[in-house]
Amino acid sequence: DTGATFADAAEEYLRYAEQDRGCKPSTIRGYRSQLNAHLLPEFGSMKIEDITEREIERWRAGMAGSRRARPVLSNKTKNHQLVLMHAIFRRAVKLYGLPRNPLENVDRYRVRASGDIEVFSPEEIWSLVRAAASDIDGTIFLTAAFTGLRRGELLGLRWRDVDFEASTIRVRAS
Repeated sequence: DTGATFADAAEEYLRYAEQDRGCKPSTIRGYRSQLNAHLLPEFGSMKIEDITEREIERWRAGMAGSRRARPVLSNKTKNHQLVLMHAIFRRAVKLYGLPRNPLENVDRYRVRASGDIEVFSPEEIWSLVRAAASDIDGTIFLTAAFTGLRRGELLGLRWRDVDFEASTIRVRAS
């Protein structure tokens, strides 16, 4: 008997991910959100050795909302929960001496890429830029649209990252 609950193992995993693995604060917030919304209400008070593959499969089958009122989640979100649980148990195997990870043989949900990516036309982008609240906002919209940079990369840009002669932007920070 390890004496550890799933909540204990989850908290240790968050500590490990943040302090030992150096995960970003946004990643830790995402993990904590998944735990609080979905995993801890279901497994939090259970002893980790009592959470078997059978329990996981029963919970997984109920993710569609059949067992009790649950929000409808995308398969991608369900997979995030399974991946997080797998990581928590992988850590618990090392730390608490569990004989095995109960998620080893639990299948992930199938995720299909729709392939339907909607992009703005150049005319729509310029309309957005003209309608921006400020020149800075317009510049950010324009840069994002024509470079594909993400929000964190845009916010991390500095003038030294822009090479006008080579028409190049170097992403050095996020």
